[in-house]
Amino acid sequence: MTTLKVKPALRHLFMILFSFVMVYPVLWWIGASLKHTTELNSPSIFPSVPQWSNFSDGWNSVPGHTFTDFYLNTFGLELAVIVVTLLSTTLVAFGFARLDFPLKNFWFSILMLTLMMPGQVLIIPQYALFYQLGWVNTYLPFIIPPSARRRGRRQLPRLPADPVYTRCAQRA
Repeated sequence: MTTLKVKPALRHLFMILFSFVMVYPVLWWIGASLKHTTELNSPSIFPSVPQWSNFSDGWNSVPGHTFTDFYLNTFGLELAVIVVTLLSTTLVAFGFARLDFPLKNFWFSILMLTLMMPGQVLIIPQYALFYQLGWVNTYLPFIIPPSARRRGRRQLPRLPADPVYTRCAQRA
């Protein structure tokens, strides 16, 4: 009976120790964010006098900008990536799942091969392409490639076919 109670106790002890290992860096980051620059090399986790002004100083540290500008920039960029990805993947998935065209399986296998290529292989050819298109120093290289890498046809065949599309395809 005691052996059954020892295993949960050891498991809980291990989880407590492991959770401390996971939480320690977060505590260190919080402590370091409150320290003065002269205290950064001290062995203590938390500062002797917390410097709450570090947060406002960091927020306004870039001349002419605040961190809000960077957040809005990131939000707008990710919103554009999501919209372009949803539009392009829906169209490609619809084409592969519902339409019949010559060499459909061949083109789908080519698509799958491009998805399986590691990103490191594409860095230099993509840069050369972006340079030729005049996209260097624009947001387009951030928006177009992520949406071009997320294609698929797995989910669309599971959805019921649209009755209007079915009737139009039957007439043709």
